[in-house]
Amino acid sequence: MVVVGLVLAGCSSTTASSGPSPTSGPSATSGAGTNPPATAPPATGSVPPGTVVDGSRRAAPVDRAFPELGDPNLDVSHYDLALTYDVTGKTLQGRARIEATVFAASDSVSFDLRGLEVRAVRVDADEAEYRVTDRKLVVTPTARLRPSQPFRVEVTYGGTPRPVPTDALDGVEVGWHAGPDGSFVLAEPEGASTWFPVNNHPRDKATYSIDVTVPAPYVAIASGRLAGRDDATDGGHTYRWVMDRPMANYLATVVTGRFEEQRMGTHDGVVYSNWVPEGSGGEGGPFLALDVDVQRLETVLGPYPFSTYGAVVYPTSFITGSARTKRFLSGVALEAQGRSLYAEAAASGATVVHETAHQWMGDSVSLTDWSNDIWWIEGFARYSESIGGTGRAAGFRADYDEVRDKWIPPAHLARSELFSYGSYTEGSLVFYALEQEVGRETFDRILATFTDRYRDANATTNDLVAVASEVSGRDLRSFFAGWLEAPTPPPFPT
Repeated sequence: MVVVGLVLAGCSSTTASSGPSPTSGPSATSGAGTNPPATAPPATGSVPPGTVVDGSRRAAPVDRAFPELGDPNLDVSHYDLALTYDVTGKTLQGRARIEATVFAASDSVSFDLRGLEVRAVRVDADEAEYRVTDRKLVVTPTARLRPSQPFRVEVTYGGTPRPVPTDALDGVEVGWHAGPDGSFVLAEPEGASTWFPVNNHPRDKATYSIDVTVPAPYVAIASGRLAGRDDATDGGHTYRWVMDRPMANYLATVVTGRFEEQRMGTHDGVVYSNWVPEGSGGEGGPFLALDVDVQRLETVLGPYPFSTYGAVVYPTSFITGSARTKRFLSGVALEAQGRSLYAEAAASGATVVHETAHQWMGDSVSLTDWSNDIWWIEGFARYSESIGGTGRAAGFRADYDEVRDKWIPPAHLARSELFSYGSYTEGSLVFYALEQEVGRETFDRILATFTDRYRDANATTNDLVAVASEVSGRDLRSFFAGWLEAPTPPPFPT
């Protein structure tokens, strides 16, 4: 996530002009690993949920920053969402089919869902009992759920979706935003539950099919590739989108409105296109060089992990909520998987690089625990803005001087600190220090190994420490502990 020209608890936009630009803010199956302190012995990799440990499958740990989110006993593999959205009336009708398993035998499972009415629930072929609280949908099937035995939950629901405030962004409202002529979803970190029932934590990654029906002349854009557009009975259209790589739920998005597509061709097997407001007259600006940005980052991070990339630019009239929310979202960008989402004022070269870097760090390789892992997601994206630039040492030195006396250990961030200088500025300094410690060639190999090993998976800080130690041939536990655990930072690297 990037925010231009604004400082909130949820973001930091203060930096030296010679360094990274102003910025702010996650196995082929969903996974989670333990995350002990960086001083622990190097790990051989996270143990994902579902791994056999002492004869039993293991549920995911509870998140330190968001213990209330998600059901740690639930492992979703696929969401099939069929949505009908009345753009002018701002109402949503939905049907979610959720393929899942549980880690331990259970009489019920829960999903995060906020502000929408549940009308029916089925588990496999049978109607199921359910109850709804202000945050949860608890489903009790007729038969007890058994470990590793797949089941399908179908939820019919609807209402007027609204964003919800998050403490992680000082009360900024996240989720489904709707204006008079369109809508968009910006869900990081907890807003996915405003538009579909979800196991609302990035450790439970899943694939998605998202069908969105909207009336003419509106279009619907969602995560992944456009698999087709069908005529609807009322003269509108159904847009069928598919994300076939596991995705953290806060990255899923739907955007509706009057948009036109800018197609930029296929490069190295990746299809590039942008969606901009109809009649905006935009020629693509910084988005015209997305393939160049991807190729430059591939030299550090390895092959681009998805089949599509591009931008969606939303108008400020779509933003719902408080004055603080409107200011914040008028200058934000978010790395929706396979496509990034930008406010009209957020398009700049550095911002585009930042969001593109997230396609590897944050999207393909996702966090396991918000508190412990957000630093390497936002920190690397911030660091990436400096790649190939001049005056890097001076810029990072200015950042170091700015945060040295207010340092917070970046691997132990409170909820209100997740999108602060602790993850962005301090996180980027950790990567710069690592580059200076091991040399640029080894640094690049560390990152490429990390993104390859944990592609489509979740990783932890300890996983990164282990990969860095393995690739460099050095025990880097003390190095990382100094930067991630101590109340004050080590001296600036020279």
